[in-house]
Amino acid sequence: MTAIGALPAGASGKDGSLRILMALDYFVPYVSGLSVTVDRLAQGLAGRGHSVTVLSHLHGPGLAREETRAGVRVVRAPVLARIGKAQISPALLAAASREISRADVLHLHAPLVPAVPLS
Repeated sequence: MTAIGALPAGASGKDGSLRILMALDYFVPYVSGLSVTVDRLAQGLAGRGHSVTVLSHLHGPGLAREETRAGVRVVRAPVLARIGKAQISPALLAAASREISRADVLHLHAPLVPAVPLS
């Protein structure tokens, strides 16, 4: 059992920093309780010295496929199709596979359509 605040065995940074991947369907500038919460949490973790990447869908026109916002790397995968608010994106699975291999922690926010294969 690990004490509260203790780092997991194999933490990536000598200073105890972690590589954290957060995945969700919609991210800022889309406004929802989840997108705003993940944005604040990601910025807070980055501010504490962790390397944070947010993986999401490229859900709107004019959004960058990759950018850094307030110390947080944001990767957005193109959307192939939409069914209601659900987004179908084989590119998200490919990006997730690449990003998960680099991460110490995966913070997965359902109802991400490909959540089962990601976990």
